[in-house]
Amino acid sequence: MQLQDFVKRFEALSDEAFAANFGHPFLLETGAVLETGPAQHERSVFLLRPRGDHGLVVGRAQSCDVRLNVENVSNRHAVLLPPQVEGAAWSLVDTRSTNGTFLEGVKLPAGVASALEDSVALRFGPAARFTFLDSKSFLKTLRRLAKEVPEPNDDERAALGQTDPNLQAQLAESNVGEVVDETLSEILLHSDYEGSDPLPIRQGDTIVIGRTPKHADFVLPHKNVSRKHAEVSRSEKGVFIRDLGSSNGTFVGSTRVGPKWLELLLNKNVAVGPYTVHLSGPQEALGKTSVVIRPEETIALEGSLEEHPVKDLLSEIELAQTTGILKVEAGEVRGLISFRAGEPLDARTRGGLTGDEALRRMFVITDGRYWLDPDAKVSDESRTISRSFAEFALEAFFIDES
Repeated sequence: MQLQDFVKRFEALSDEAFAANFGHPFLLETGAVLETGPAQHERSVFLLRPRGDHGLVVGRAQSCDVRLNVENVSNRHAVLLPPQVEGAAWSLVDTRSTNGTFLEGVKLPAGVASALEDSVALRFGPAARFTFLDSKSFLKTLRRLAKEVPEPNDDERAALGQTDPNLQAQLAESNVGEVVDETLSEILLHSDYEGSDPLPIRQGDTIVIGRTPKHADFVLPHKNVSRKHAEVSRSEKGVFIRDLGSSNGTFVGSTRVGPKWLELLLNKNVAVGPYTVHLSGPQEALGKTSVVIRPEETIALEGSLEEHPVKDLLSEIELAQTTGILKVEAGEVRGLISFRAGEPLDARTRGGLTGDEALRRMFVITDGRYWLDPDAKVSDESRTISRSFAEFALEAFFIDES
């Protein structure tokens, strides 16, 4: 609920009535540390009402008790534990989140409960900032917003999630204020399993796909999914996937993924047991390459032309300014296309076609197999093609239209 909605609904309550109805702590969204984020009245507020002895799960998944639809918050990011005995403190536990849980600017170790005092600052990942408030402190916030009282004093400022200079220094040391390149956070990993939400993959992230939360970051619960089934990694070169020795294999289209890294293109389905996963996001977020293999373990990329038609592969090659050789086999057609920095150099087929004629013949192929070797040596001296891949694509378009 937004704070403004809470105020409208409950501001008429007396202090006694408020205490009788809201005897539990609150999480109030904040943004004052960086002077960013939503206006105060638009911030989210959560009443932390215990459910027996069970903790309240914080995360992006729809099933979470405190759902934060915020980028870089894990599906099940952390757990808020109610006190086991009267008068004891609530506590917070990080549940192996990807981007960390922070208490007063200090990153919490996974699996360890940390006690929460009134008005402490919490952060889930790099951007989701909240203040933990007992009911009395929250009531002060409610009254201030309702009556528009003067600027708060230091004690009241803490209750609003605003920090003193000492705490700001601590938060600065923990990189709360570091600038995040938003173009590196727009790639999401999806699945068709109803119980999973899209998972952001940032540059430098490595995500394990598997059957159980104990072993995997992206959980697909099925007997045909291994505990650690596959691994997805993102670098400045793109997003890559490899199989982790799963029993039933990982497939990109008709290509079985092995232990070496294979690039994962946007919106291409990957079969993991009975489920499929795929990436979404803008093409430019992948970096400067999109159809090359991770340089640490370079191998030739291969696959089905039904999944990646020749014209699509060449478009990607041109966009990424890739150098290498593409081999095409489709029925009786066997051919090679070489390119440097995304520009076509030479094309040849087994039947004797060369140059523009050979490239035109292979450009329209949509079934068969391909092999892409980004490490192949190519020479400008072998150039037989003078036009760009985009020009061939335009020509093919007008042929199709006619």
